[in-house]
Amino acid sequence: MEDHHYTYLEGFGEDYVGKATDNLVSIIRAGFLKKLIIAHHTLRELNWRDALRALFSEALRSGVEVLTYAGLLGRDDELLEVMRKDLYRNEPPEGTNGRKLRRAR
Repeated sequence: MEDHHYTYLEGFGEDYVGKATDNLVSIIRAGFLKKLIIAHHTLRELNWRDALRALFSEALRSGVEVLTYAGLLGRDDELLEVMRKDLYRNEPPEGTNGRKLRRAR
């Protein structure tokens, strides 16, 4: 299971995402994986598959299946974190009447 970086973390260094992806490609090349589960932070952007193109290419060459937890269960991905703003706008939580919720102190 992998809870990758993601592109919103690029501020940690110019090539942070590239180096993290290279490290995962190295792990795939080591030859002991059959499946790599992509989870959480990686799935916070719609273009996560495009950002990990090199990873998918190496996985295909190496016979490693790359999927999400939903894919592991045979389900379609539902990127709820990506859709959060729209979901809250279209279906605000009960009792908020569309108002923004305050954080607990």
